[in-house]
Amino acid sequence: MWKIASVVPFFLFSLSAWAAAAFHVVSTVPGGGSTVTVAPTLFQITLNIAADPTTVDAADLTVNGIAANSVSLDVTDEILTFHYIVSPVTAPGLQTMDIAVSAIASAPPNSFGIQGFDSNFTFAAVPVPEPATLALLGIGLAGIAFARRRKLH
Repeated sequence: MWKIASVVPFFLFSLSAWAAAAFHVVSTVPGGGSTVTVAPTLFQITLNIAADPTTVDAADLTVNGIAANSVSLDVTDEILTFHYIVSPVTAPGLQTMDIAVSAIASAPPNSFGIQGFDSNFTFAAVPVPEPATLALLGIGLAGIAFARRRKLH
């Protein structure tokens, strides 16, 4: 026969373990698996429950191993925006976002550490025409306009 005294501590431990595992990242901007064409300086992390603002630090998020310069929280403390002065995305290809296990705690009364988080996105730089190419295009268009004007007169 089960004794209530032995079941209750087990139940409370199980509930605590579940709640700790439940504090996690729901979504990110840029999104995991997405492709961006502009090197971002802002990274938005949405959590499933509110974070304790006293446990949130700019260094909690790293992109390509580089910590953010600052972080801001929305009014619900569920959306964290990490700011970089210069984008940590410097070369085309796969980029990595990381938050260490327990780097951020959920809001009291629970204060569980966040699950570890890592996600990837791709940076695909859009080629920018060189100034010489644009100059040749401009000269060509000016020549066409001049020839047309000359033909009309």
